Amino acid sequence: MKGNGRPTKITQNMFRAIEQNLCRKNTISIRQLAIKIENIYNISISHVSIWKHMKKKGYRSSVPLRTPMLTEQHIEMRLA
Repeated sequence: MKGNGRPTKITQNMFRAIEQNLCRKNTISIRQLAIKIENIYNISISHVSIWKHMKKKGYRSSVPLRTPMLTEQHIEMRLA
């Protein structure tokens, strides 16, 4: 897919900062991440721009599956 020739707002250093923030706190929202990047780099950037760039790099949003806790009977059966 070709672009319109306009350079992206997110530079390599910005993306590195985004990745570091995600590694430190992986429950951070894209909007909060956009505010952090705006404060660090003194640039106005949309949360949509960050999300599109992350999607292009292979990131996905997901919710962890809930799993039931083991009962006493399950624990005994595993030990047996």
